[in-house]
Amino acid sequence: MLKNKLTSWYNFLTQTHMKNLNATLSNELEPLTFTDLSFSAISAACATKLEALKNELVRRFTAEFTDIQANIVRQAVDEADALASLTTVPYLLLPTLAEEKIQNARNWNRHQQTILQHGELAFAA
Repeated sequence: MLKNKLTSWYNFLTQTHMKNLNATLSNELEPLTFTDLSFSAISAACATKLEALKNELVRRFTAEFTDIQANIVRQAVDEADALASLTTVPYLLLPTLAEEKIQNARNWNRHQQTILQHGELAFAA
């Protein structure tokens, strides 16, 4: 009788362990996504430094791209921050992504000004 109890307890433990092991292995085999790579939380010191970096980028790019409004520069920096946060090295990519977004905004603004100056609006049928 005691042997049956021990055997059934051993079987129960083995089955539970195997289920847990299978669950762990199946989770490890799932492909990683961008959100798995990003930081889930940052410290207050890092958040402060990130805000300081973003403010410096806004200041620098506002001075460099004088034909773009400061609020558009701020929006471009915020969008670049959101995009960079999906990578494993967000703070290294943030300045470059922000500059690229601001250049795209400037090019779009110039294109719109050209259209307005020449009156070459195209209307869809």
